[in-house]
Amino acid sequence: MAADSYSTGGLKKRCLDNIPTEEHTKQSTLIKAGRNFLTFSSSCGAAGLFLAQHWSGDTTLFTPISTPTSIRVTSFDQITFPFVAGEKYCIGNLNGQYVNSLSGRVIHMWKFTGEFGDDLHIVKSLLCLDEQLYSELCTALSEF
Repeated sequence: MAADSYSTGGLKKRCLDNIPTEEHTKQSTLIKAGRNFLTFSSSCGAAGLFLAQHWSGDTTLFTPISTPTSIRVTSFDQITFPFVAGEKYCIGNLNGQYVNSLSGRVIHMWKFTGEFGDDLHIVKSLLCLDEQLYSELCTALSEF
């Protein structure tokens, strides 16, 4: 019997295109994708993932994710993946105090606000210092 078929007593046969392969079941232990949420483990900060709850340009402070954190991805109107070579971002500690400026890849989550819903603002930003973690995050976000 082929790996992509299913048989019950020889009477029925149907194709299961969505059989999980090793590639699909191999999921990051740091990032879990759910129905509407991305959940980050408490060790994401140590792995180089930082969160900013609001964006204010050069003064935005990214703090490490140190507790399990969920973000409802479907609540955002737009998600962007800007890349500016050599861009440095302010990194803070768990107390919110500035520690250093480091370069990395940022992901912005946008929402329409204002009286008529016509102003688009960044409401959350993620900063990845690790390229592999950034790639995993982009893959997880592409599923929404």
